[in-house]
Amino acid sequence: MRLLQKTHSISCEKSKKPLLLKKKNNKKNSTANITYGENHMCKVRITVVKIANHEDLSAKYEIPQDDPCPMSEGMIFTVDDFSLKPHEICESAWQTLTPFMMTLGCGGKRIYGDWMKNPQSAMISCNDGFRPVSFLLEAVE
Repeated sequence: MRLLQKTHSISCEKSKKPLLLKKKNNKKNSTANITYGENHMCKVRITVVKIANHEDLSAKYEIPQDDPCPMSEGMIFTVDDFSLKPHEICESAWQTLTPFMMTLGCGGKRIYGDWMKNPQSAMISCNDGFRPVSFLLEAVE
């Protein structure tokens, strides 16, 4: 079976550099207890808020990496097609973010109740145990 790919370009708001994206036919289902708003897709802004570095864990358990993560704090991406992944975001982080982006993009609010001041946002971290990246996801019109 052949995987269909198409290259697109968007820009990172911090660096203004073009980002290469690949479009994949990839369907995922996710459920959550949420409140839905209007029935349309909107854009989701992804902001890299914080990058932690657990040097003690890396020294004890990790094989050293030359360039483990290209993210930097303050990077901003705006996504309106959730099948297009900015190349700076690793596949593992993208898979973690996607269900939350799709929920917010479809008008979902208050993911996990009242833990966010902005009901159309979520603070999500990637699953890298050595250098977790915290992303702020916000629905934007």
